Amino acid sequence: MFRAGLRWAATLALCATAATATARGETMDTTDLRYGFRHDPMKFVEESDTLQAAIVRKFVFDRATPRDEELLQAEIDKVLEQQREDGSFGDTTEQTGARINELHRFGFDMDALEAQRAADALLAQYRAGKQNEEWYTGEGCLNGRALHALLRTGRYDAPETLLSLNWLAEPPEKMIGDYIGCPWTQEIIVNCVWDGREVAPMDDFIDRTFAWMRDSMSDAGQISYKDPWSFIFAAGYTGAPAGEEIVRKQLPMILRGQRPDGGWHWNSRWVFLALKNYGLFETLRELPPLPPDWEQSQAVSLPDGDYRDLTWDGERFWTIDSDAGRLVSVSPDGAVSRAGFDAPEKAQGVAAWDSGLAVVVAGEPPRVVVFDAITGEERRAVDLKKLSWAGSATRVGDALWVGDDFYGCAFEIDLDAPDEAKGRGVAGPSPGGLTAARDGIWHADRMAELLIKSDVDGKLLAFADLPFGVETRGIAWDGDTLWAVDNDQDRIVAIAPNTRAVGALDAAESQRVDTSSVSLAADGLRQDGFALAFVEAARLLGRDVDYSTARALSGNAFSHRLGSEAACAAWWHAASRDHGIRDAAEALGLRVRQIADEGFTGDPDDAAGM
Repeated sequence: MFRAGLRWAATLALCATAATATARGETMDTTDLRYGFRHDPMKFVEESDTLQAAIVRKFVFDRATPRDEELLQAEIDKVLEQQREDGSFGDTTEQTGARINELHRFGFDMDALEAQRAADALLAQYRAGKQNEEWYTGEGCLNGRALHALLRTGRYDAPETLLSLNWLAEPPEKMIGDYIGCPWTQEIIVNCVWDGREVAPMDDFIDRTFAWMRDSMSDAGQISYKDPWSFIFAAGYTGAPAGEEIVRKQLPMILRGQRPDGGWHWNSRWVFLALKNYGLFETLRELPPLPPDWEQSQAVSLPDGDYRDLTWDGERFWTIDSDAGRLVSVSPDGAVSRAGFDAPEKAQGVAAWDSGLAVVVAGEPPRVVVFDAITGEERRAVDLKKLSWAGSATRVGDALWVGDDFYGCAFEIDLDAPDEAKGRGVAGPSPGGLTAARDGIWHADRMAELLIKSDVDGKLLAFADLPFGVETRGIAWDGDTLWAVDNDQDRIVAIAPNTRAVGALDAAESQRVDTSSVSLAADGLRQDGFALAFVEAARLLGRDVDYSTARALSGNAFSHRLGSEAACAAWWHAASRDHGIRDAAEALGLRVRQIADEGFTGDPDDAAGM
């Protein structure tokens, strides 16, 4: 939101150590059109009775029902009820502009009297100095929502429109960057200037914005604290050719973020539209469904409650029951006991701290209260003056890391010097459910709707499903296993990578492969360099595995030279991935020689002379 943009811009020094999340991380599958939807999206289109489904039917599929029209008109009526006698919807240009844009969202005619009166009022507010002070409006530029409202109501000739468009576009770099503006700045501005192309030359700005998205985006589809779904919004809204790369890079997030009803909740309109814009919708419907990233093993029940955050103290788990206002402890064998002391009001996060618990409490400022875990006695309380929306916590070395959803980063805190807290980037915008594991820091990102693993510098290491969707309220590492809170079912569950479908997540946490159940069928979906190395390992262990069943692989540099039925029996490709054939083969005591692509025709016999 632009109102928040100024505050975010002022925090750059706090997050100076944060990585820009451009690093390549390891996902549990590459999702490069190997897999499709987990749930049929047409079920959402055809059966859902929600407002979001009505919007999709009307504006994406052009098949609104009479009830859909009623739902949309009811939303329009709610907005129009707020219009004042002078045509405005509030005291400032942003408030009036936001309501105009909301009317547009529900399909209201922008030439209608109410919309035109609102546009007149907006211009009057601007000329009277009633504009929200944004970090860029000091130059006389309208804020993004107000400018878009003028464009949508046809006020192309207003001098404020041209002035604002020219200011935004010259030079584009002032509006483009990993830490410029708020989580939605770039989406709001690019959509706005897209509609201003008839007023001023905007193509360069649009191209540079999409190029920044493409080049800055991690494998998980993330850029610093930016809302990743906003990039899909921009691609869906504009349909710009450059948007296709953005959508393709975000397919891993899109497929994992799909809800069981087939939609994407409030992101549904723009996901459906983006996929249809770029010809991906039907293709994804025809592909096999993306397998789940996690397998569940042990589950431990919790008392009925509303849980948030999770920590392991070496013997038992602790979580916060917000309904009861208490801390709940549970051992892995299922013995549950309610702690004998209340959690502080507005407790947000909990971390094991020496022989006690460090509980993060919301407030102005937020604070950390350290308790004795046995007696419940308060040991100390520390104000966190640098934080705003303090949440989940975990211990990293001698420091307490606390996630802050407002700033989109974690803060590294020395409890003896809390005013020197350092902003630490993570590889996702909403660092909830923090937990330090053996070789990285996991967090449950409710904005991206992914479980994301970063190193201490914010570099992306891995990402996967939220095992229980948005009800994944906390995660904890017990030294061997990752556990997650399933708030919907009131339980804590041990989770492990689904190796049968997608391979080990990373070297530190890989699970032992069962040679009796692993499939090497030539389906072109699950095999990669690691799978081929496993073929050799299985043979060394005496298992009868036939190389001729290993076909050309989509991740192989030579696969474009081979027919779909060509065998890979006589040659190997040395990939450079973490689990590439070279690393896996060397771990098995084998030597691998990389062969050049040039001149290779696909005939295995050619490899002998290379």
